[in-house]
Amino acid sequence: MKRFMYYLPVFVIVGSNIIYDISAMSFPDKINAQAGLTAVYIIAAIVSVIIFFVTNETKDFFKEVKKVNWAIFVLAVGCTGIDLGYILLFRAGWDISIGSLVCNIALAILLIFVGILFYREKITKYHLAGISMCLIGLTLISV
Repeated sequence: MKRFMYYLPVFVIVGSNIIYDISAMSFPDKINAQAGLTAVYIIAAIVSVIIFFVTNETKDFFKEVKKVNWAIFVLAVGCTGIDLGYILLFRAGWDISIGSLVCNIALAILLIFVGILFYREKITKYHLAGISMCLIGLTLISV
């Protein structure tokens, strides 16, 4: 069970990203991107509140909301940027398979530097080999 719980977030992220990319690719062209995202966030807020009450034993929503700090606000800005970026990416004509892949490879490479600079993560020769392969792949896919 412990092993399942270790990999469960990966399945949730991958499954959700598939749904996300298909939805972003299908985002209506005629709607203003920010108006559409506002509707998305209202629906997401409703879904999040429902999930909170289904999964939380205490059901004290306002007690939990009082714990909000700066990171929640910054995360909201990041989420908005990601969502807007993907909508604009697909509106610009990127294929669903290539656009998402290019963004995720570039993100993974940049997060290596974030990990080193801010979290003191170590890079091994195997990591360097993987980074090299990612950069080669990114170059080949972007051509």
